[in-house]
Amino acid sequence: GEPIKVERKLPNEPISVVSNYFEEKLAVAIPLFSFGIKMPIDGLESLKTKIADSIIADCVMGKSSKLYNRLLEKGFINKNLECDFMHGPGYKLFVFTGESREAKKVVEEIKSEILTLQEKGIKKEDYERILKMHYGRAIMDYNDIEGLGNDMVSCYFNGDRLYDELKIYKKLTLGFVNKELRNIDVYNSALSVVSEVEM
Repeated sequence: GEPIKVERKLPNEPISVVSNYFEEKLAVAIPLFSFGIKMPIDGLESLKTKIADSIIADCVMGKSSKLYNRLLEKGFINKNLECDFMHGPGYKLFVFTGESREAKKVVEEIKSEILTLQEKGIKKEDYERILKMHYGRAIMDYNDIEGLGNDMVSCYFNGDRLYDELKIYKKLTLGFVNKELRNIDVYNSALSVVSEVEM
């Protein structure tokens, strides 16, 4: 018979967030939080932009960042904090997750850090340190057969080639990363908290 043609259309995702704050109470030892910053997206993001955004996430709150270590020393966070950049068809966001009894304070510090970096730019030495870390991680990924298979599938669907990422790391500039950094709207964000059940 005739081949069946299937057309899939993604829903138009609004740029704004539904709510800036959501809280739920569960039996947890330490309150959990997840803070996301929603980014505008037009079609599929370029691999170069994805790499730049991943570097930005680590410059803001990676484990070698000044903000991470300052909040850790003050006891606002513990070592379970993670920062990441997530993307896919129809979505793009920065997300910071962890455990804290001062989630709102942590979020204000993250927003403040991003606004400062937008104004002053990421320092060259910080950028180069994070870039080398990401490049080294990308090289190590080629030792993982299962991960390599997943990467090949992703490349196929995104229209990229397997070794494009390594070429981009070599050509990426701090100017491009700082330009992408200025696209972040810290107020287009949401904080979700899982707090302790009061006994």
